[in-house]
Amino acid sequence: MMLLMKMSGRSWVHGWRRTRVFTVIGALLAICTLRGAVSAPTAACCVNDVTLCGVKGSTTTCYSDTKFVSNAKPQFVVQRDYWYNLNSTLKSGISISGSDRVYYYHTANCAFTEQAEGAKPFMAWGDPPSKYWTVNPETIPYNTIQLCGIRIACYDNNQWTYSSDFNFTYIATWTCSSYIEAPKITIPTAGTISTYNVPIGSQASVSLEWSWASTDKVTCVCKSFNVTLSSLTDARSIITSATCTPQRNDSAKSYFTLTRNVPSGFWRMNVSMSNARDPSIVRSIEYSRVCVQETPTTPKLISPQNNSVVLDLSPQLIWNSSSFGFSCVTMDTAYTVSIESLDGSYSVQTSQSPSGVATVTWQATDLPGDTMFKWKITATKSKSGESLSATSETFYFSTCVLTGPTTPTLGTENYILNPTKLAWQAPSSWGEVCSLPTISLYDVYVSVLSWFDLSSKMTPVPIVTTEFLLPFLEDNDYFWKVVAVGTGGNTSSATYQFTKPYAPALYSPANATRFINSGLFVTLEWMKVTNWGTVCRTNISTYDLLLDDVSILNTTSKTTSFTTTQGYHKWTVMAYNGHFFSETSAEFYFYICESTAPQLPSLSSMHPQENDTDNTFRRTFSWSDVSDWGNSCEMTTKQYSVSVRDPTGTITHVFVESPTASTYMVLPLTGRYSWWITAFNGLSNATTSVLSWDVCVPVAPSGIVLVSPILGSVIYTTGRIEFYWNISDWGVPCQTPEKTFFFYLGSSSTSLTLLGTTTSSNWTILFCPVNGTLYWGVASSNGVLNSTIFISSFIFNECTNSGPDTVTLKNPTINTTVTTNVTTLYWNPIINFGTNCGNLSYPHEYRVFLGRLNNATEFCRLSSSSDTRITTPVLPEGWWSWYIAVYNGFQQSISSAWQFFVCYPVPPGTPILSTPSNYFFISSVVLDWSAVNWGKSCGESESLSLAVVGGTLDFSTSIPITSSEYVFTGDFFGNYQKYTWKVTATKGGHVVSSETRNFTVCLPHAATVTLNPPKTDFYNGTVVLSWDATDPTANSCGRSIYYILYIRSAADSSELWINTTETKRTLILSEAKFNWNVKAYNGLEGPWGDNSSTVSPFLICISVRPSPASYLSPTNGSITVEPIWLVWSSTVSLGKACTGTSPVTYLFVNGGGFGEQLVATKLFSDAPQWYLPAYYPSGIYYWRVVFFNGEANSSSNPQMFSKCVPEAPGTFSLLTPANNTITPLSPNQILSWSSSSIGESCTRSQTMTYSIYLSRSNPPAFFTSTDSISFALSDWTFAVWYWKVIAQNSWYSTESSVAAFRICVSSPPTSAEMVSPLTAQYIDSPNFDLKFLATSNWGIACLSSLPQNYYSVSFGRAEQFQTFTIPGNSTGLITVPVYNVSQQQWSWQITTCNLEGKCISSMKSFFKVCQRPAATTLLYPLDNTSALLNTGVKLQWAPFTSEMVGSPCADTLTPPTIFVYMESIDSLGQDGIPYSVVFSAQSTAATETAEMDLPLNTTFCWRVALLSGYDTASSDTFFFTTRARDCTSVDCNGHGTCIDSTLECSCYYGWNGPFCTDHSSSEGTHGKSVNAIAVGVGVSGGAVCLIALLVGMALLAGRRRREKLPDFTSLKFTKVDVPPLNEAEQVLLAEKTNEVLAFLSDAGTSPFAPADALLQQIEITESENICKSLVYAYTQAGKGLDFVCHLVMKEVESCDKDIGLFRNNSNATKAFKFYSKIVGIEYMYRTLAVLFYELKKKQAEETDKAGSIELFETHLELDPEKLGDTSDENLNTLLLQLMCQKFVTQISKSAPHLPDDLKAICRVIHSSVAEKFPGRENVALGAFLFLRFFNTAIAMPEVFGLLPESPSSEFRHELTMVCKVLQGLANQVLFGNKEEFMVPLNGFLEDNFGVINRFYANILKDTPSTAAPTPVVIPSQYYESAIACIATQLIIQEGLQKQKQKKHKQ
Repeated sequence: MMLLMKMSGRSWVHGWRRTRVFTVIGALLAICTLRGAVSAPTAACCVNDVTLCGVKGSTTTCYSDTKFVSNAKPQFVVQRDYWYNLNSTLKSGISISGSDRVYYYHTANCAFTEQAEGAKPFMAWGDPPSKYWTVNPETIPYNTIQLCGIRIACYDNNQWTYSSDFNFTYIATWTCSSYIEAPKITIPTAGTISTYNVPIGSQASVSLEWSWASTDKVTCVCKSFNVTLSSLTDARSIITSATCTPQRNDSAKSYFTLTRNVPSGFWRMNVSMSNARDPSIVRSIEYSRVCVQETPTTPKLISPQNNSVVLDLSPQLIWNSSSFGFSCVTMDTAYTVSIESLDGSYSVQTSQSPSGVATVTWQATDLPGDTMFKWKITATKSKSGESLSATSETFYFSTCVLTGPTTPTLGTENYILNPTKLAWQAPSSWGEVCSLPTISLYDVYVSVLSWFDLSSKMTPVPIVTTEFLLPFLEDNDYFWKVVAVGTGGNTSSATYQFTKPYAPALYSPANATRFINSGLFVTLEWMKVTNWGTVCRTNISTYDLLLDDVSILNTTSKTTSFTTTQGYHKWTVMAYNGHFFSETSAEFYFYICESTAPQLPSLSSMHPQENDTDNTFRRTFSWSDVSDWGNSCEMTTKQYSVSVRDPTGTITHVFVESPTASTYMVLPLTGRYSWWITAFNGLSNATTSVLSWDVCVPVAPSGIVLVSPILGSVIYTTGRIEFYWNISDWGVPCQTPEKTFFFYLGSSSTSLTLLGTTTSSNWTILFCPVNGTLYWGVASSNGVLNSTIFISSFIFNECTNSGPDTVTLKNPTINTTVTTNVTTLYWNPIINFGTNCGNLSYPHEYRVFLGRLNNATEFCRLSSSSDTRITTPVLPEGWWSWYIAVYNGFQQSISSAWQFFVCYPVPPGTPILSTPSNYFFISSVVLDWSAVNWGKSCGESESLSLAVVGGTLDFSTSIPITSSEYVFTGDFFGNYQKYTWKVTATKGGHVVSSETRNFTVCLPHAATVTLNPPKTDFYNGTVVLSWDATDPTANSCGRSIYYILYIRSAADSSELWINTTETKRTLILSEAKFNWNVKAYNGLEGPWGDNSSTVSPFLICISVRPSPASYLSPTNGSITVEPIWLVWSSTVSLGKACTGTSPVTYLFVNGGGFGEQLVATKLFSDAPQWYLPAYYPSGIYYWRVVFFNGEANSSSNPQMFSKCVPEAPGTFSLLTPANNTITPLSPNQILSWSSSSIGESCTRSQTMTYSIYLSRSNPPAFFTSTDSISFALSDWTFAVWYWKVIAQNSWYSTESSVAAFRICVSSPPTSAEMVSPLTAQYIDSPNFDLKFLATSNWGIACLSSLPQNYYSVSFGRAEQFQTFTIPGNSTGLITVPVYNVSQQQWSWQITTCNLEGKCISSMKSFFKVCQRPAATTLLYPLDNTSALLNTGVKLQWAPFTSEMVGSPCADTLTPPTIFVYMESIDSLGQDGIPYSVVFSAQSTAATETAEMDLPLNTTFCWRVALLSGYDTASSDTFFFTTRARDCTSVDCNGHGTCIDSTLECSCYYGWNGPFCTDHSSSEGTHGKSVNAIAVGVGVSGGAVCLIALLVGMALLAGRRRREKLPDFTSLKFTKVDVPPLNEAEQVLLAEKTNEVLAFLSDAGTSPFAPADALLQQIEITESENICKSLVYAYTQAGKGLDFVCHLVMKEVESCDKDIGLFRNNSNATKAFKFYSKIVGIEYMYRTLAVLFYELKKKQAEETDKAGSIELFETHLELDPEKLGDTSDENLNTLLLQLMCQKFVTQISKSAPHLPDDLKAICRVIHSSVAEKFPGRENVALGAFLFLRFFNTAIAMPEVFGLLPESPSSEFRHELTMVCKVLQGLANQVLFGNKEEFMVPLNGFLEDNFGVINRFYANILKDTPSTAAPTPVVIPSQYYESAIACIATQLIIQEGLQKQKQKKHKQ
């Protein structure tokens, strides 16, 4: 007997030692009936064979205790009634002794060999573990019999033995389903519908009951019930497991109950019972129905909120829509709206249909005002008198009508001038606010227009004041009004006007000017006010100057000068018109500082010292670090300049930053050195005394000359050689010299060996080591340094002529046969090549001789260094001989001659195999191949071999070379083995193998076919037919084995033949009886043919399973709450049962700690549902439905659901604000409470919502909801508030207690207003006050944590701060004095704090404490000095000390500069102060000017000013008068005479100038001019008059009086226009000014890149002005010349054609125009003023023009259309030539005096044009010098000071004619057809082309002056305007660029 057992959920584990109680699967009963005795194995090992024993009752058949009975025979007779007692009879401890093992096989096809494919052990004891398998009893059909076999195996003597017999056992199975009665549902009653009403989302608790009458079959036991509730409306199902324990019993039946939570829906219930013995399930055949319908959800009111105030009398009621849930029948839905006033005056109740959206609305109309209402919403669904409803909570609201404030009345007088504040009267009422937060403030509007917009709205004003302080406003007429802003609306006042007088604009010094070391005297200047407002009395127009917010001056002037203190200063100006002050001007700051020099390091700390004894050339310079760096006016520089002067006078400067106080140098020269240190703090420096000492730099020896042996000489000696040399320079050792020579000798120049040292200049060797070239060298040492090695070489030869050795030949040897294509000749090299004393350098060589036998000739020559082998070309077959000769140039040696034979053999052909190739041999094996072609032979041996390898065979043999076959006989090969073979032919060195082929030897046998019992399936007619080819000797020899399956119907004898290669076929057949057999084929003939099995019958009966339940509810993974119904769909088909049994349904439930139980058995007619009893605990449940049709069953997939019991949220408490607390709370108050546990939410969302109830009455009304545990309130009024929180999960809610709190909104104070000093202000005193205005608003302090309000004033800088505390009761202007403040940048800040500790800080104000420069005292000449000698005049003044220089408030690029201003009194302006600079020095050490020669009898005024930063200190103005004693001091240079009355030179003819130094004509040009004049006179007939006229003109020119010089300063510069900026752009001006100053000082690789970028962006209309500004700015920075040259080169580079070069108004020509006036206007005056002298005289004279010839009137006209009737064209031509000649001569002779800057520009033009446009250099110079310089001055003489006023239009035209001729001359172009009347002047042009070219050559060849150029100082008004213009344009261009980018994005 064999029992099928399976462990729960686990595989079977081997060994009887396991004491686990096995679970019987289903109701499977296996009865194995032994059909025969099992034969014992024949092996002797089975002494203690393990046998399987059966049990009957309690009698043990074959073993006792744990001992085995020898040779016991298994007997299996176990009846069905006793199967379940089997386990109780088995004892523990049974084991397998020794190495014995027993296998029990149960396989699907009953294959009984251990190795059989598909065989699976049914039970197994022992090893190996891979055999421990179990069987699934479900694979064995119920009510079937299956045949299985048992085989016993034993192990002994290291081998297994098996019993040869197979003993077959039948396994029979059956079920208990036919013995179980189906459960019957009693509650609810079958065929009725039980209805339950529940809230939406809830479940109904449904009680279920059923009965079951158990059978008397004891083997069929109830395992569990499954109660299933199946939804009839959707796919849900609820399955609940129930135990088999009845709640009550009667005489026939047991009753079972279950309470289940069932969700909404139609449900059908049935019960199934699962059997404890087998998996059969019995279902109830009746159904009962349950309907759970839902009540509507409660509407949630939204608006109006509870206890709210409604401002609209027709409000809209809004609530969240309800869910009406599931209904058992179709019902009508509606909302009922109820609204009524509390006083009963208003009541409405109406119906509203659901909207289908999230919110529902209803519009109320015309509610009475100031009335309290209550409202609620009821959601109802109804049908035929039955209704379900839910009513919301009741909300309350009040109606209220808002009203605005009354009109405010303006208090400030209408049309007032310059008010500082605006006042008005408050409204008498602020209107009705309807309990809303009160809004009460004023909006003040101020506009220049009579209407207002948002831009005219000022800062809102709180209602605590009715005044508004006006901010800074531009001067204008303004309109203003006040709007009272209330909760109920806004009310505007009337519109009034006021006027603001214009405030002055500050001009100089510019804002943030710094005066460094320029004294403490400052001049302030501002712009004149143009609008003084309206006055009602005598007009008063004065300015009030405030310095550091203190009025120091009231004046009518717009400038003032005074002395102030060092530090930062702020200054402003107000205009006063007698009634009112204007607004204060913009605040300007300046900084004054006087620097002091740092302290010097002590001389004793400086090393090297004076006459230091250490003369080494590597020195470290050290000194003590400076402790006092002096006053540096906020500069942070601390730098040493170490200066070292070498013996040549060259000075090297090394800069070292403190605190480093040393530096290292290598001194390159020998001699006397000096050094000193300069300490520099950024502004001032101090220099130590000079220390000197001697330095010696050692020099290595040099100049060794190797005398003997001579380079390259050959020495033939026995070995003694003498060497000689000499030396010319032992160098400088810087100590007592130690002179030594080093002697070297070697075989190469790189491997010299030092042989020794000597003090003499010779060396002798007695033995020379080798013959050949030797190298020798000598080096020297002076004791400190060594020289390099001087090397020479010679050849040493100690030799005797001898011949070379004889070569020994190596290969090919004598009589050798050579079979290769080429032959390589080898020989042994020789060592001794002998000696050729006559020519030691003769190359040694091998001479190779090769040829036919005894006829060898020279084949080639090889050098001795080559390899001793050579390869010949292909030699013809035959005999050859060869030998080698060696020659050294003196003698030859010859080897013996060897001969060899050349033969080229043909290799054998490859053997070609015929058979076999992958071939099967069944008997003998024959291998054959094609005969081998052995080819041509050169005497080689030939052989043929055969090799066969495979299995255990490794065969190889030699065979005749003519063979082509080999036959194997005998037992060579194994059965079914694979072999490899090949044939190899060998000839000499050639080995040729055939390809490799395979063959297989097979000995075939027939196979035996054994049929296995068919396996049939009742369900689909499937039959599995299998068979075994079990003969192990069967072999098909590689042929495909296949089977023919024959099936014949017993009914109609029809046959089915199937060919297959498998041993199993699965077929689907109709129901019938069949016979079958199988025939096997192996594809061989004869004795190896087919073999057929016996014929066997089988029967097909097709049963059909019922279809499984397609729907189960609850579904897999669902979460359910009470009541829970397990519902499933009825089967679609009951299938077919061959045995015919009533179908039932079984419901299985697993969970709740009960395990899987059959909880219900139902008939198919029962309702498909089952209620899960309520007592089932929460947890995870699995359930399934099994349909059984009496023969077959179908199970649904198990569904998992979770039973859940919902819970209310946990309790919690309110946290903040705590109950009954009054604390200062911010407007954003936080309500917080402790977190509540969410509770079990089951099927609903796991969310927690907190409903906040908040109002000013108790109980509080609903306010809002949140999912957080805190909520921030905002904008709440001061009041007592009540609040609570309700926690709501998806099922239930939990409510907190009610708490109360009071809101008090704290607010910080407003910041105190800083008055002085403000940011960027300069304070020029170390003692000053910090001023600020007290705050007017201390905010709201809910709690007073401090004793009083206070101010905290923080003042200081990064390293030191001090704090002042001022009580808050101070009012008005508060001052905090500070003392002894150093001159540097400081900051201060005010923090305003109220009683609660709430503080607010002002912005930090950064200001500087500085010192302005002080004025000096004039020393010579003193004031009102008369009769001062006019030559060699020096102006002298007292030196400026560091205290006088001061500390500048604002740094500039310019160091402190002294300016000396001097003018004649005739040139003074109205203020009587000179402004023309005659001297400047960027050093405060200057005390006098250079010598000056001044005009005679002229009164001058002069003053000295120091510019430090942006501050200027000017001395008093002194006057003096010049006069010469007599004419002896006047030198007219021999070209004129001095006039005593005027002390002026009267020059002779042809000489001009103040001292007759200018020659007005040249020899070459006068001759031609006179000739031209003579010709002209001859033509016109008035020669005598014309000559007299010309002579008179010349005399008049020579007798002219010396004129007063013009004011060149005013002529050099013109006004710079600064574009206006709006308010926003003005904020950027200071920043852009600093940017301009930064790029002006840029010394990088592209210093003019910012200017290029600006010029590229600028509009053409602004280019003239911006070019002027850039020229002025760069000139002041010392870069004006470089800037102009940069533009010139840039234009040349960008120009494509030379024809337009410098012709247009480009940036280069514009910049040159302004720069040439600055540097060249005085030169222009000295050059051309003499020519305009007569014009000036003619303008002054009133001459009768009738009949006379006037030079400068109309007689230079050549145009025939413009000539008068009396005009002579020829004469006019001569006059024009004469005038042009004067200009050409005057200009050409002025070349040496042309300013260096203009010469430099000409050089740049010449070089740039020459590189790009060769040959056009002079034309380009003419376009610049003449067109832009000379012709400009000639055409506009009044601009260059050549005439005091503009000439008349006639004169201007004649000057234009001169310019036209000069420009043609400069352009090197003659006049043509365009102006034919100018053609007569072409001769003049040709004559003067050379003059102009020489002029160009002269200015180009002049070398620049080596003297330092005098810096050009741009007057401050032009310079500052230029900086402002550039900065303004940068701002404008940035704005334009942003607009373009914005437009591009759009």
